[in-house]
Amino acid sequence: KFELRLLQVATQRDVQLLPGSPLEIVNLHFSPDGNFIYFLRRLNSSDSLGVFRVAALGGPATTLASDARMYSVTVSPDGKQIAYISQTPTEFQIVSIDPDGSNRRVIARRPLGREFWFIEWSPMPDTLAAVAGGDQGMGLVRIDLPNGSIQELSTSGWGAVGQPAWSHDGTTIFASAFPSGGTTFQIWAFDPRTGAHRPVTSGAKGYGEFTLSSTDSGDLVAI
Repeated sequence: KFELRLLQVATQRDVQLLPGSPLEIVNLHFSPDGNFIYFLRRLNSSDSLGVFRVAALGGPATTLASDARMYSVTVSPDGKQIAYISQTPTEFQIVSIDPDGSNRRVIARRPLGREFWFIEWSPMPDTLAAVAGGDQGMGLVRIDLPNGSIQELSTSGWGAVGQPAWSHDGTTIFASAFPSGGTTFQIWAFDPRTGAHRPVTSGAKGYGEFTLSSTDSGDLVAI
């Protein structure tokens, strides 16, 4: 079963926010003020995912949307927009909603076969990073708002790219990835303007693709 738990780092106190359920929970995000946690949860045994919100102190989970796909939800730096990935018969979409689930709007589109996998809002409200399918596997793209234009940053030569995380100053996108022919996820740093990239880690240890996050002090947190 899948629980939602809150670990208070200073005290090491571990609190259950949502009881166990067979429905998978993925991709947790705090609101900027720390009062809420947004996450995706399976709605049933199919691929359907819901976007949920729960108070950081616990309580019932509120369903904000029921048409999410893939594995990513993200929150704008001002906390006023929640974005997730959806799919129609002809395209993949990045959809934005208000924190209460209202005011649904499509902010970026990509055709089938070039799907979005993961998204993350930058510290700037007009930019997102996304992992997307390309001609030669998965890669990283930058999405500029409000027009939803997509800039390909690094969409060739990668076997897989996982959840991105921005540096606090917005100058770097970090992501766990492995090049084509590789097997172990390492953490890479990407330039959000040019796509230039370099490895941050190396070795036999792998870093889980759903788990990368960054802190205001510049630390990266991964499993």
